Amino acid sequence: MNRCEFTPEENKCCNKKTRLGLSFCNYCEKHYCVLHYQIELHNCTNLHIMKKKNKDLLEKTLLSGKSEFIKLEKI
Repeated sequence: MNRCEFTPEENKCCNKKTRLGLSFCNYCEKHYCVLHYQIELHNCTNLHIMKKKNKDLLEKTLLSGKSEFIKLEKI
């Protein structure tokens, strides 16, 4: 069983048990307990990379759905 790797300012590890499968951060590749699993809560070192990646993905998705306006001819 893995233990939480969150280290607050006091330089002590949280050391709580982690949940199986739902405790691993793909960005910093560490395990966290339920309290520290969210990227913002454990101060992920790669937070800025994740934000840029998701922003680029959102922009690409929005631009791909952009509709083309065709001007209609008067009869």
